[in-house]
Amino acid sequence: MLRVKRQLSQLYVAEKSGYSQRYYLRVERGTQNPTYKFMLAVAPIFGLMPSQLLAMAERKHRQFLQKRAAGQATTKSKRP
Repeated sequence: MLRVKRQLSQLYVAEKSGYSQRYYLRVERGTQNPTYKFMLAVAPIFGLMPSQLLAMAERKHRQFLQKRAAGQATTKSKRP
């Protein structure tokens, strides 16, 4: 979200952070868990502290869980 909002390419962020584009892509897609070292390297590119980056990710995750729970409640209420 931050990368797209700031119009940065995956390659740019990967190179600036010192990680491969492939690794960065996997983290961004959610198929690879980021390491603490990765967060330390990426956060300054977005002008953030690692704790701010983590807090943003936690908020996004909570929103996802709430939407999923709301969807499951709707599905369950439609059953006879």
